[in-house]
Amino acid sequence: MTCTLCTLEDTPKPRLPRLPWARCGLVSLSLAALAAIALFLPDFGDALALRRIAVEHGAWWQLFTGHLAHFGATHFAWDVSAFLILGILAERRGLLAFLFTLFGTALFISAAVLAFTPGISEYRGLSGIDSALFTFVAVSLLFDLYQVRWWTPLTLISFFLLAFLGKIIFELATGHALFVQNMGPDVLPVALAHVVGGLWGAVVAVARIWPDLMQRLTRWQLPDWA
Repeated sequence: MTCTLCTLEDTPKPRLPRLPWARCGLVSLSLAALAAIALFLPDFGDALALRRIAVEHGAWWQLFTGHLAHFGATHFAWDVSAFLILGILAERRGLLAFLFTLFGTALFISAAVLAFTPGISEYRGLSGIDSALFTFVAVSLLFDLYQVRWWTPLTLISFFLLAFLGKIIFELATGHALFVQNMGPDVLPVALAHVVGGLWGAVVAVARIWPDLMQRLTRWQLPDWA
């Protein structure tokens, strides 16, 4: 006699299908398009920009939208080109982790700018989020490459991470951006945004791989001579 309940329990549960639009980076493309609209419609860009006085008077949405506004075409081109590449790569690694990186970075950078840079009245740009996406993708790739012992690309990714660290040290020491120059009068780069973004992206990447990482560490043993 067949047990219907047992048969149902033994049947593997269907897994949720992967969202095809997440594979093509639709979120990244949509945000890049929104940033382009903000560039070509100055009034719309001004409404999105993170302004200290506006936030103090209740414009809380600028904590998230300020990153989509830019100080001119050059600033936009550098930020959005990096965002499209890194954003699509991050989306393909996992939509939830990508969104967590994206919104967490936007909030933490805005809060840090308002709290620790009192001389800055307005903040714009995706460079801080770009930094977060870079460390998220790079740290995730490091773990993947280490699992398959693919040392050449692993070494290359490690070099890129060290170069990113050097870029941040340069910006903190000099007060100048390494790539984007002449964004306009009275416009200064905010290296703090890159620090916060880089740290948050790395944190999300490590949190995402934490179960596998802990499993490997618990199986690792010191050699007999240690």
